[in-house]
Amino acid sequence: MLRIIDISGERSDVRPGAAPTLQRPRAVRLLVVHNNDRRLAALECLLRDLGYDAAVLATAEEARSVLDSEGPADILITARHAGSQLCGPVFARECLARHRLMQALYISWMPWPATSPLGPRERVLAAPFTAAGLTSTIAAIAARAANPVWATVNSA
Repeated sequence: MLRIIDISGERSDVRPGAAPTLQRPRAVRLLVVHNNDRRLAALECLLRDLGYDAAVLATAEEARSVLDSEGPADILITARHAGSQLCGPVFARECLARHRLMQALYISWMPWPATSPLGPRERVLAAPFTAAGLTSTIAAIAARAANPVWATVNSA
């Protein structure tokens, strides 16, 4: 199940005597796919502690089923390798090809290979990372999603 979350908010200008209001950006839908149970649980716990709510799945097959039934997530978070049969980027690029506004965030415990250049909707977060690093990366991706310049490229 994909759940909608707010990733940030800003206070609007407050008039004297008026109650402050919160201006929230569009909610972001996160889908996390990782084949390592310990890392998946740690990532789920970290996202929850940071105030995120995300669909967290162990296989690409489970993720495909969720995407087919509930529609695309805004951000797919996966590892450089997310399963014995299916590499994270292979699965992510399959999703990006099917869902033109979806973006991918790869968490990589190894250097990203130069032979696999990233597309405009892909980002890498090197592990180990801090909670602040994860939050700022998700916020940067979400900000790009609010202005998807790449969505008009090569569209018929």
